[in-house]
Formats: sequence, structure tokens, C-alpha cells
Amino acid sequence: MIAPSARNAIKRVNLMTLVKTRTALRRVSAQEWAGACPKCGGVDRFRVSPRGWFCRQCTGEPGAGGHWNDALDFLMWLDGVSFKEAFERLTGERYVQESSIEISQPIIIEDPVKDDTEVIERLRKSGAQERYVESLNRLQYAHAKAEWRKRGINDFWQDAYGVGYCPGRSYLMDDTEILSDSLTIPYWRTEHRQTENGEDVQWKLVGLRHRLLNPEMQKHGKYRPEMSGINNRLFYTNPTIQTLWGDILLVEGEIKAMVVYANLWTPDHYPLAPWLHVLGISGKNIRGDLIKELSSPDIRRIFIVLDPDTYQVPEGARQDWKSPARRMKEQLGVRAVDLLLPDKIDDLINGGALTGEKLLQLLKSKDIAPSKRRKSG
Repeated sequence: MIAPSARNAIKRVNLMTLVKTRTALRRVSAQEWAGACPKCGGVDRFRVSPRGWFCRQCTGEPGAGGHWNDALDFLMWLDGVSFKEAFERLTGERYVQESSIEISQPIIIEDPVKDDTEVIERLRKSGAQERYVESLNRLQYAHAKAEWRKRGINDFWQDAYGVGYCPGRSYLMDDTEILSDSLTIPYWRTEHRQTENGEDVQWKLVGLRHRLLNPEMQKHGKYRPEMSGINNRLFYTNPTIQTLWGDILLVEGEIKAMVVYANLWTPDHYPLAPWLHVLGISGKNIRGDLIKELSSPDIRRIFIVLDPDTYQVPEGARQDWKSPARRMKEQLGVRAVDLLLPDKIDDLINGGALTGEKLLQLLKSKDIAPSKRRKSG
């Protein structure tokens, strides 16, 4: 019997992305694409839509002896692999039947979270996000785009994330006014609804943070919110996902998370691991409500990637001191894996020591199937 989490994982595989790795498609109607069959050829006999796929020659047309097929069917049909292998290749998960699993729940401590709806609405209406993107693309601030590139975010990903630049913002520190330019980092979520022309996806701004560039600000903290009163959230590098599933890479810092996510795509913009979702956290600790967000039974593993200095025991620490990574691992439960790296993950990537393929190999080597434990006996 297929577990509900397995069925959900299959449904979330992007069929269009999968098929495009095997054949070229062109739109032939509002919700249908056509191309040569990756197995038998032709010109437009292979069809893909939100309902699935079919080949008029190989599988038959729906309503005429055939039916719509899903991503799992596609791999089994084209590559001749088993259900189990197709499932594991598509999702990155080990296939485990429902009768052999029990889910380990994370420890959730409910923290009071204030309603920030009105502040977010003010942020959206302020136009700050749009101004900062405009500033980033001004010729006079070409150094700002170069600063983003230096940090591992090229022009394509700068546009994709909607990052920006804020010149000369004023901050009051110890009764002294300090000016600092900043790189701006928007937090996005999406709303999806079906229309007669297909799915409509609207991007909604839910937060905006500044990464300050003035060295004088280092001792006061490098990050500041655009507006106070907005709750900390998980930073989604792919805001189009509606629920979390598969494997999660939890990275300290939004910019590091962006660098990691960009590193997991091919040069022609195909994902290396569609089942792996990269999230950023602003700091070295995580609140109870965010842990609750990470408690979905559809999540298999959570890899924690904090900076190496996190593991250094502070001077005068108590005997029972625990690193933030260890505390976070205990909070998230047995499916959490602490990934200690020799350097900051973005420095390893930007220096060429950690490619996307190497990162996936590293994650695979840590695979202990933590979210699903086989029952003894």
C-alpha cells in the first residue's frame, strides 16, 4: 500500500520540468503542450497538460484506448525502471510501504506570535521593494550589482529573487547616526488559483530585510528590517511551493540560502534535485512556530547548515552547553541531520569547492532515513 506522504510526493513532482529534460515542447493551447515522443519520435504526438501526459502511438489517446499518465508512469515507461526506482529517482526518498513506517514528531514549543498583517500591508503599499530593485538596476549603482555577484548571486538570480539595493539609509546607534548602504532581501509567498486560462500565481511580499554594508555596523548587527513589527519567517528560495515536502536544507542566512539554491540548477535552468527545498533562517535559532511549519509528515529529512563558528564553545560556557545546531536538531526530531562543513557554505560554493553535484553526494552520504523508522519485529 502506498503511504499518503508518498502519494503526495508524487503529485508534487513537476511533470513539465521532467518531460522537458527528454524532449522539446511547444504550447498548442492554453493548457496543453506538444512535441516529439521521446520514445517513438514524430512531431506532435506526445502531449502534456495539467492532467498528465500521453503519446498517441505508444500509450494511446485518452478516450481512445489510452489515458493520462503521471510523472511516475513517465519514468517507468521511458526508462523501463520499477515503481520503487522511479519513485526514488523522482522524489529523492526511499520508498517505504505504509505498514512499515512510524513518524517521529518534532518537539514544538508554541511561542506567542503577534499578528503582523497590517504591517505587511503597509510594507507592500510603501513601494520600498520596487524602489530598491529600481536602484539596483541604475547605472550609477553598478557597484551594487557587482556586490551581489561577488556574493554568488548573478544577474539572472538577482532578477529571480527580486533583490535590490538601498543607498545611504540612516541608523541611530548609541545616540550616533550612521549611514549605510545595504543589499535588500525580499521574503515572498505565493497564492495560487485556477482560472479559465490556467493557474494564476501571485507573488506576495511578506518581509524585507537589509544586509548593511558599512563596516561600522558590524558590531551592532549586519541585518535590519525595512519595518519593525514583522515576524521572522522562513526564507523560501522557491516561494512557489505551497507545502513543504521531500528533503529540506535549512541554511543560516538568506543570502547563503540563495547561493545554495542557485547552485542546484543546471546552466540552462533545470533543477538538479526537485525534491530538495532550500530554506534560510535569520540567525542561529528557530522559533516554535517555525518548527511547526517544518513538522509536515511529507518532509523526510531536514539538513541543518549553520556557520562553523556555531560549534565553537564560548569562553565561560556552562558544562552542559550545547551548540545552536545541536539544540535545533533536538527540536526538529530524529529526521534532522546536522551538517558540519569546514567553512561557510556560500564560501565553499563561490570558491568552487562545493558544486551542486558534490552537495547532493554529501547529503546522500548522510542519508539515515531519519523521518521514517522501521518497526522492530
